[in-house]
Amino acid sequence: MPDELADLLMGATERAGLDEAPGKSGASLERVVIDGQAYVLKHLDLGRDWTMRASGCLRGAPLVLWERGILGRLPGCLNQPIVAAAPEPRGCALLMHDVGRWLVPATDAPIPLAQHTRFLRHMAELHAAFWACGDEFDVVPAMHRYLELSPWMAFFPGAAIMVVVLGFNFLGDGLRDVLDPRLRNL
Repeated sequence: MPDELADLLMGATERAGLDEAPGKSGASLERVVIDGQAYVLKHLDLGRDWTMRASGCLRGAPLVLWERGILGRLPGCLNQPIVAAAPEPRGCALLMHDVGRWLVPATDAPIPLAQHTRFLRHMAELHAAFWACGDEFDVVPAMHRYLELSPWMAFFPGAAIMVVVLGFNFLGDGLRDVLDPRLRNL
């Protein structure tokens, strides 16, 4: 495994940032050419990627999975794109094959049934491979597991319980004021 970003980019002849990256994670992307082969370099930055902070996986889950060798054990049908990974001061860098031409286009056209079925089969194989990894796949600290996707997962149920309890308190106070004869003369 490369020790740093310079090791990942050894032999790079071209580098160009992708300004309008479609991702929502805050990662920055670059197109890189190494030995005539096109790659994408993805920088996961703790300061911009809220999922890294919320999950507690501060080094980046792909880097941890790469270091454990799990990405190399994925089913062959997936064509896993990451070819190298290296830590960075605030996250990690992933060198990936440029798979843009294989991505599903962002259109409203229906996906053909055969393609959809193949996707579901590949996802089932992927999940089976992850289940086979057991605890080795666990990259999220236990204290962050249920708040990984959103802190609102804890806030909204708590707020709903509070509203119900306060509602019953106010209802009880109102019923007591109306029905208690001792309070009528006050």
